[in-house]
Amino acid sequence: MESEAVAGVYSGPDRRKSKRIKAAFTVTYKLSKHIETEMWLEGREFSSIMIDLSADGMAILTEKNIPKGAVLSISFTLNNEFNNQSRTMQIEGEVRYNMPLRERSYRLGIVFTQVSDDDRFKIVEFVDMTMIWDPSYGLST
Repeated sequence: MESEAVAGVYSGPDRRKSKRIKAAFTVTYKLSKHIETEMWLEGREFSSIMIDLSADGMAILTEKNIPKGAVLSISFTLNNEFNNQSRTMQIEGEVRYNMPLRERSYRLGIVFTQVSDDDRFKIVEFVDMTMIWDPSYGLST
């Protein structure tokens, strides 16, 4: 079952290949490639909150209206409390959807386009551990 927020953007069958979980990590991002957007976004780095995570992508909450198709350079530290490890990740992703939530707040769905094998492994490990130790964090795929 999809969340109401995502259902409002896409009403077809869920096409995710990976399990995903609720998450609450700080993410920094900037536009990676030029796209037709407001000039003040170019080259600047912004912070947001990750709200879900899978091996293939993430959703974030942001105050910036980033258009669908924008390619972002993303950085975050994955703090795995289950094995007491943390890892800072540099990932590139494409905005698949931009859903306005309220005044100056947007939910961005991002699919990873460049992620190292080691980082992907650590994300999968974290998602699996989270679903085992706290199933309430799991989201339907």
